[in-house]
Amino acid sequence: LTAPSLATGAVPPPTVAASAAELATKLDWIESCHGALLSTFPYSASYAVSVAEMLLGQTALPGEDGLVGMPPLPPNFPPPHEGMLTERQQRCQDKLERIFTVGLGVTDLDGTGKGDGIAAAASTGTDGTSKSSTAAAGGGGGDDDDVEDDGTDPFTQSTNDLIGGILSPSAELWLLYVKYVTRKATRTANVTHPPAAGGASASARAEYIRDRTTTAYETALARGGAYSLNNHLVWSGYLTFVKGWEGQATTSAPDGSITTDHALLQKRLSHLRRLYQRLVGHPMTGLDQYWTEYEAYEKNQGGTGAEQLAAALLAEHQPRYQHARSVYLERNRICDLRNAPTSLGVGRLAVPPVEPPRRRGGKGMVSDALVDGKVVVGGLAGAVPKKGGAAGVAGEDGTGAAAAAVAAAGPDDDDDAADKMAQYESNLEEELTLLSRWTTRLSYERTNPERLAAADLTRRVRSVYKEFVSCFARHPETWDGWSAWEFLHSASSDSAGGGSRKLAGKVLRRRAAMADAVLHFGMANVPTSALLVIQRAEILEQCGSGSGGKSLDGGSSGGKAGADAAIELLSTYAKEHPTTLVFVCLQKLVRKYKGISAARAVFSRARKELKMRPEDCAEDLVAAAVDADGDAVGSTANVVSENENGDKTDDNGGAKKATISLAGNASGATEGRMVTTRLAPSVGVGSVAPLVGSGDATSPEDAVTTVVYRGVITHHLYSSHADIERYLNSS
Repeated sequence: LTAPSLATGAVPPPTVAASAAELATKLDWIESCHGALLSTFPYSASYAVSVAEMLLGQTALPGEDGLVGMPPLPPNFPPPHEGMLTERQQRCQDKLERIFTVGLGVTDLDGTGKGDGIAAAASTGTDGTSKSSTAAAGGGGGDDDDVEDDGTDPFTQSTNDLIGGILSPSAELWLLYVKYVTRKATRTANVTHPPAAGGASASARAEYIRDRTTTAYETALARGGAYSLNNHLVWSGYLTFVKGWEGQATTSAPDGSITTDHALLQKRLSHLRRLYQRLVGHPMTGLDQYWTEYEAYEKNQGGTGAEQLAAALLAEHQPRYQHARSVYLERNRICDLRNAPTSLGVGRLAVPPVEPPRRRGGKGMVSDALVDGKVVVGGLAGAVPKKGGAAGVAGEDGTGAAAAAVAAAGPDDDDDAADKMAQYESNLEEELTLLSRWTTRLSYERTNPERLAAADLTRRVRSVYKEFVSCFARHPETWDGWSAWEFLHSASSDSAGGGSRKLAGKVLRRRAAMADAVLHFGMANVPTSALLVIQRAEILEQCGSGSGGKSLDGGSSGGKAGADAAIELLSTYAKEHPTTLVFVCLQKLVRKYKGISAARAVFSRARKELKMRPEDCAEDLVAAAVDADGDAVGSTANVVSENENGDKTDDNGGAKKATISLAGNASGATEGRMVTTRLAPSVGVGSVAPLVGSGDATSPEDAVTTVVYRGVITHHLYSSHADIERYLNSS
């Protein structure tokens, strides 16, 4: 649209309107593509930055940065303000704020500092570290020695309030946040202090924008930007912003006279000195250059005693600079952060763990093999149940199932299976290498090489964990390790000292709430992980009632409400993903808090819902029928049950005694097998459904199906039940 039409409110020509509508349609399409990617990979910082940049450009008004192709505005054009936003721009702004709130974990989107507990200007401690950086509330804080007693139960707080946004280590996203806060402050100042007013109003306008931008930078540094991989971008932007105050201190009057704001110049000098003193203690790219600038800054200050003051300040902060420089070099030597996208996989999409290649049947159907009761897609499982597994059984090194797939392939598929196997081994080696490097980096950061205070160390290590899970969000071990660190790391900084775990009740409860928040994130990304569910249930039992639960006392025990929440969590998971391990944990927890009858009911439920492997069946039970190609087609028509006398009968009531046809066992031998249940092995077999997007479901030749099995019964269920009956119920 042209400037005159915007200024006069005239209706634009039809060609211009059509062009604008076409552009809006294209932008909507691009946004939908990025939205689809973010829905699948919510912790991809690069996609989040791309979307935020696009939304920031769409919300720009005439006269603002980000609006491309606009001609110069007329002198009488009103300054931009929030009331000029169109309905489409308002929607884009709401989406942009959602990215900042969820991704960065910030609630202060106006630059006031109230929502996040950040002061408008940082005060300086003896070590040059910003005190406001340790005063950040919620996820930006985490100082165990300064837990506020405001009566708020940490288990009722949101995950962002506890640990902050997962994308908070992204310096690029923080810079966009600062830009957004500055733009919003400018729009507000255009209404409260119009630019045309001049005089004191102009000074108040500039001060208002300056304070809001300063608070935005302090928020970025306190909530993750100071410890990110590219933290030099935030520090550099902050320095450039403060240096620009010199131009704001000089104004020209209509009569040609020049006015200098000496108070602002003095404020600039002190703020710039404080900023240099803070950043030279942080290991970062370009640290030597910043130290050189700081030396020149101190030496160029005039006045009486300036040289002595400069020498004293440089001597005070030079050890901090030298230590930060040595840590930076050591960190790059150990972790190779200069090549982080290659050495650590920073920026990679959080794809699921590497799985063995899938084997297809003769008609293009995925094979049906069940590997040790693990949920099978395409005939292979992602479990590692036994060592040195034979055909169809995965070994401890994860290669048994893949080898089974290659061995089961036909002669015509040998070359293709070998290529897939080689690709799988290559991908597995690459993934294990990256995980090993991340483990090395986390171990190094936990040693506190920067000699940080407890709160700053918490912030540093948490930032590294966030970068870790952004790359491996589909790996349950990453979330488990992070939650364990959140629950245990504060012991060394507690007043008890010496690594004591006898923390104060409020501190322990807050630590447990943070660990629970991490596991909540993990369960959202890996909903089938029994490890995360069991760990979260343990935390809820010990320390809390979970999100949305009732507030408990400040003690170390979760009480009845916490136990009920843990039981409900395990019971819900057992309905969706029944496994022996989950039922064992659930039965022990139920026996502890609900009694004997309830525990026996859990055992009975497990026997009914879990599947039984054919090789564990007795000879007088009917196994799943196997077709000529070795594909499971279901169970036999007659289901064996037990009559009143304990004899096996079929559906017609007659005596039944059948031999077993065991899949994957040509000999059919049954020596040493365990009778685990009286139900037929067909109990618990899931349904067959097409895989969405994997083929045409209407075409039997091309359709790809997935057979989802329930977990299998193992001896652990009976062993655990026997222990409960013998040692607990008999006492």
